Amino acid sequence: MTDSTTLAAPSPALAASAAAGRARHDFPGWLPPMLVKELRQGLRQRGFVGGLVAAQAVLVILFISGFATEVGDGSGARRMIDGVFWSTLFATLLIMAPLRALGALSAEIDARTMDLLLLTRLDAWRIVWGKWVSLMSQSLLLVVALLPYAVVRYFFGSVDIVQDLIAIGVMVGASGVSTAVGLWASGMNRIVRLLIVIAVLFVSFGAISSLMSPWGFRRMLGFHHSSVWETVGVFALLGWVGACALGYSLMMATRWFAPVAENHAIGPRLIPLALLLPAPFVAWWEPSGAEAYFVFWLVVTGVVAAIEFAGGRDLLAIHLRGRLAGSRLPGPAFLPGWPSAAVWAGGLAALAVTMIALANWTLGRTYDLAAMSWLAVLAWAGLVFPALLVSFVPTFSRVAAVLYFVMHAVLGLFGVMAGSTSLGRKSPALMQTLDWISHAVPTTSFWHALNELKTPSELPAVELGQAVGVALTLALMLRTARPYWTDVRAMRAAAAVRREAEAGSRA
Repeated sequence: MTDSTTLAAPSPALAASAAAGRARHDFPGWLPPMLVKELRQGLRQRGFVGGLVAAQAVLVILFISGFATEVGDGSGARRMIDGVFWSTLFATLLIMAPLRALGALSAEIDARTMDLLLLTRLDAWRIVWGKWVSLMSQSLLLVVALLPYAVVRYFFGSVDIVQDLIAIGVMVGASGVSTAVGLWASGMNRIVRLLIVIAVLFVSFGAISSLMSPWGFRRMLGFHHSSVWETVGVFALLGWVGACALGYSLMMATRWFAPVAENHAIGPRLIPLALLLPAPFVAWWEPSGAEAYFVFWLVVTGVVAAIEFAGGRDLLAIHLRGRLAGSRLPGPAFLPGWPSAAVWAGGLAALAVTMIALANWTLGRTYDLAAMSWLAVLAWAGLVFPALLVSFVPTFSRVAAVLYFVMHAVLGLFGVMAGSTSLGRKSPALMQTLDWISHAVPTTSFWHALNELKTPSELPAVELGQAVGVALTLALMLRTARPYWTDVRAMRAAAAVRREAEAGSRA
């Protein structure tokens, strides 16, 4: 006999109804699992909740104060409300979001939970992409919560809705790029992250005065053009550059914890080529701006090349089976390691010289092609030379990356000392000797050659010293990189034999 106090088991229909109710209040199943995980954690964090509540409280108090102090035409209250609204939006998107991204990956790495994530079906790219989408979704939620105050601003005077939408869109785009950069930097050392935080705050507060003016975005983003299509072209170019910066930062963020078996050298090395795609459009649209964009591309390419030389990894057989433009085997310029980066950088140097030759032919420029070609050779040798020096130091990859940039700094300091006027007055012979040596060292010889395009050097045999430095760098690189390319040929031969054996077994 059953006791009357015994609880009856719930019926299957009731259990199904409860499960359906919980499903309606949960995230849909088609969302990426990494995004769902990050949103569940992020929406409960004190930083998100506290930022949302603090922004609402500050805006409510200041808007009420603005209504209470409105006098006459309300121009003073309108300026105060505009300043508070845009400052809050700026701080939310361009300060809070990047700062939160700075600890996104480091927390997972320090807690040893990144290995557990990699044991699932999620690869490194999906993990980083889910974290970025989660951070941007939280930022967009904060922006949506602030939009009602944009409507309230209409009561204080006329508001240009088109300008406001453009400004908010630009802020969201800049926030996406800066958040991706924050994810990339989150795997760095704590001291480096602290320096990045200081730099972000310094740049952000320095830009507030220009961004908060009524036409600040218009002046900064090219709104001085009279044609609407020219303005659209400026925004399209900035959008493409921002998309390249976003993709590059996210791909670099995956390198902090991705398995060594994954080849993450292909994507970042394709970014300079993607960044060069709008160059013909810029040359056709504004020939005078093509030179500035080309110089910008050269600077970005140099930075990317330096990072590639500093962040090499060991070569594995599985890296030769990556995908590149539909090919089964990646080319020699898209493999991990600095020898492959040297081939890739050489190709980019040849591409830069080709672009200069096309400018002479199509745009009627009068660049000295021989001098520019030699400058490209010196730039390539200047990037390779510190990597050669670091390759002789048996150390870990992260320390090697630091040593690479330390070598650049030391060689740059040596070049400055070689050109010191005070040293030259004390010992002219010593200065001339140091100057000749700095012209022979590939890294400093590039900066000398770049400076001597305007003021030629009076030092005799400058070209001879530069040629000697380039020749020694090339010879040392061929000798040092020989085991690397021997392994590449052996791995490819073994892969070919394995494919033939598999084809024979299938036949």
